[in-house]
Amino acid sequence: MRACLRITFFLTLGAVLTVVIAGSLALSIDVGKAQFDEVAARPHPREPATTIVVSVRLRIGARWISFHNITDELPGDLRTRGRNPQDLVPQWARSALRRTAAASAQGNDRFDINSYGFPFLAMGYVYHVDLQGNDVRGGVRVSNSSFRDGPVAVPCTPLLIGFVADSLLYAGAMWVCTMIGVASRRALRRARGVCVRCGYDLQENELGGCPECGWGRQKGDYDQ
Repeated sequence: MRACLRITFFLTLGAVLTVVIAGSLALSIDVGKAQFDEVAARPHPREPATTIVVSVRLRIGARWISFHNITDELPGDLRTRGRNPQDLVPQWARSALRRTAAASAQGNDRFDINSYGFPFLAMGYVYHVDLQGNDVRGGVRVSNSSFRDGPVAVPCTPLLIGFVADSLLYAGAMWVCTMIGVASRRALRRARGVCVRCGYDLQENELGGCPECGWGRQKGDYDQ
């Protein structure tokens, strides 16, 4: 029972730390200033005058995918560059993208798909801009920033694989650190001749166990 509680405790701490780190990265990193990692462009299947352009930018701990419906003319080489734009959109964001695109079919729509986490991307949100305004989906808007290409928002949508991986990694790291601390404390107490559990002075009589907390004693051998 105690082992299950410890595992649950460390897993919970790992999940909380994953959320905190992803939120901190979202507040501190402006992915829009990063260099383009990949670009894809294709004509819109239902709107001949509209071009779908997807650009991907990466930084350590963050990924920014911008999905545009553009009515302006683009260079000819960009229209056939890269993969199918929809293939660059992560699976978790496609449903929000389809719902918003169906409700707003005009050109010049823009979707920013933001993901954050370290070492794996664990949390994300979608930012939508059109002629009628803008909104954040799957996140909480903190403020509108004058130096960012979009609002400052905290991601609230977990990315399953990355979230689980980061949570397990942080939980394992905290467990290892805790075990190292416990082992170090026990070694120091043993060297000082005190109880390794409670610190009671055993007067160098470790074989007799601890009369204070019962460490090292058989059941029934406690002092009355």
